[in-house]
Amino acid sequence: MKKKVFGRKLSRERDTRRALFRSLTRSLILNRKLTTTKAKAKAVLPFVEKVVRVCLGANTPSVKRRVYSLLANDKKLVDQFLPRLNLEFPREKRIVGMIPLPSRKGDSSEMVRLSLVEELFAPVVESKKKGTKEEKTLKKKKT
Repeated sequence: MKKKVFGRKLSRERDTRRALFRSLTRSLILNRKLTTTKAKAKAVLPFVEKVVRVCLGANTPSVKRRVYSLLANDKKLVDQFLPRLNLEFPREKRIVGMIPLPSRKGDSSEMVRLSLVEELFAPVVESKKKGTKEEKTLKKKKT
């Protein structure tokens, strides 16, 4: 009788399962998309959403410490990810999309692509530098 059983084991012990979730989350955050098996995707989905929802709180030291604890003190990842987030993202919207792919040829396991939604990231504003070489050559040609 299975009572109050939570999560999926994925044929791994606790520490290796935690490492798997952290590595899948890390690659999803860095690349914005990830191709994996359906079982792993369903298992890691709540963890990814938890990490991103914590990040959406604010860019404060307490939030950074919480994310460090979830992602095994990966400071480079957190410092790259937090500033890119759109903090006005609605809390009730989905963060990760799951797209089914054809089965893997070797063992016929079901594959999916996980991807972070584009609205999650703030739009990038490009700033022009004053005094670039192109501007100087244009000014010379005009005079």
